[in-house]
Amino acid sequence: MVEQLFFELIRVSVGTQDCLTRTPMTAEWDQLYKMAEKQSLIGVCFVGLQRLGANADDGFSQIGMSEMQFLTWMGMTAKIQQNNESVNIKCVELQKKLTSDGIESSILKGQGVAQSYAPDLRMLRQSGDIDVYVECGMEKAVAYVQRVAPTNEVNHKHVQMHVFKDCEVEIHFIPSELHCPWQNKHLQNFFACHDGKEKISLAEAGEIMIPELSFYVVHLLAHSYRHLFGDGIGLRQVMDLYFVFLKLQNVAESVNMEEIKQVVHRTGMDKFASAIMWVLDKVFNLNMDEMPWEPSARDGQFLLGEIMMAGNFGKYDARINRKGETRGDRFWRVSKQNWRLMRFSPWEVICTPLWRIWHFCWMRIHGYTQG
Repeated sequence: MVEQLFFELIRVSVGTQDCLTRTPMTAEWDQLYKMAEKQSLIGVCFVGLQRLGANADDGFSQIGMSEMQFLTWMGMTAKIQQNNESVNIKCVELQKKLTSDGIESSILKGQGVAQSYAPDLRMLRQSGDIDVYVECGMEKAVAYVQRVAPTNEVNHKHVQMHVFKDCEVEIHFIPSELHCPWQNKHLQNFFACHDGKEKISLAEAGEIMIPELSFYVVHLLAHSYRHLFGDGIGLRQVMDLYFVFLKLQNVAESVNMEEIKQVVHRTGMDKFASAIMWVLDKVFNLNMDEMPWEPSARDGQFLLGEIMMAGNFGKYDARINRKGETRGDRFWRVSKQNWRLMRFSPWEVICTPLWRIWHFCWMRIHGYTQG
């Protein structure tokens, strides 16, 4: 089955498996490429090809690839690396500007979490926009952006900042959220109590500040959980969690894991965390003895099925027809889709439609356009 070969290729790429159990046929490499593209893992999986012995000097033929297949994969990987180099520079520039203007900030996800990856994979993680967390609150953050780059693209948790032509920037005054009010309160309290930062290097680009590791673990879980109740998540988000959990294992003595588990319980994300643990074992071969939550095969199999169908942020989900979709259409679609997620959190399923109605009204009242 090609899907199992894809998981093996991922494990070869991250170093938890030495080789594939069999050599794929040329047609299967096309399928593997499409899977990597769907999950935004082209660059990372290219490292797997190299570890299998593929190179431009006919090494590709030894693993059943055609020259065109290898060159296509290599070309896309080069573009990913170039984009990361560009985004790294922009992250450093942006944070320097914020600091000089008196705004304390930390880089969320993206270039920050990429530094948890193995050294040979960091520049091959497919980056998106730049998410920056500022601790000054909504009023000051929006006022600052309006002075620097005026916009009405604002919602209740971030404001769009148009400072780069080829890269979107979101200034977050709320890192992530849940739609169940009392569970969201526990999440926001946790974020507020963990304002520590860590300085990391982005190679030649310079240095940036990112949140402390405890913050990152909870934030990535909440971010993936939130997107699952939106349009979906992909294996790139799960890979982020894989490398952050590896980092967590290496510095376990400096992190209060019981506090993290407690906030995950209070926010209703226990079952999701257990499902993620099963996926991390199935796809990445993460050591089950060192997992902070007991893996759930039942929920994990369901979650992995959703991930493989939906792809990165649900962009490839064949069950969804977004053509001509209005806001009202999306409201009903997401509300109906979320009933299948009752296994993870009934309260999040019930509260999400009510939250969306409130948010729509809030946006209309304030005249904002960013949903």
